[in-house]
Amino acid sequence: MRLPRRGILIRIVIYGALISFFGWQAWKKSQEDAELSGSADDPADGPRTREATLPDGRRIEYIELTPEEAQKRFGASPAFERDDKPAAPPADAPPAPATPATPEEGTPAAPAAPE
Repeated sequence: MRLPRRGILIRIVIYGALISFFGWQAWKKSQEDAELSGSADDPADGPRTREATLPDGRRIEYIELTPEEAQKRFGASPAFERDDKPAAPPADAPPAPATPATPEEGTPAAPAAPE
């Protein structure tokens, strides 16, 4: 295979170097712009942050995420266990007081105790 003429080789070297240099500068500028715009608080780009004041006067900032955002960001969906049943009392808790039974429909209520 024969090499191209000398004039074409010179042009390739000159233009190749120029394109590489200016392309690298453009990429570097693009990265700097992305870092600057990423640090701004833009609600459309990142999660929403809120601030809460604690009872002792300190303030904390927390991130508010939807389940879809959490799955996209952390790769796992949050699992919530929701039971309609009340939680069981601890073993050392005293027994709950007995609640009086309510009369059902059609049955007479117990007479009131005389005072």
